[in-house]
Amino acid sequence: MAIALRCNPTDSVRVTSSFGARKLLGMEYHNGIDIGPVINGKEGDYIYSVSDGVVLVSKEDIKAYGYYVVI
Repeated sequence: MAIALRCNPTDSVRVTSSFGARKLLGMEYHNGIDIGPVINGKEGDYIYSVSDGVVLVSKEDIKAYGYYVVI
């Protein structure tokens, strides 16, 4: 039986900040990617996990991470 794998954790594919070296707000390196909603401020984008897991954190941190989920 084949398993379908997702390439993106959301239906949106709008990357707002890429992985790797950058010069932004004094940061030299970004250890992840940031994906924005199709329409800013609109709730409702589904978030998909790449494998089975349990949601440990789902919150908003305006000063550092924005909205994030830890699985």
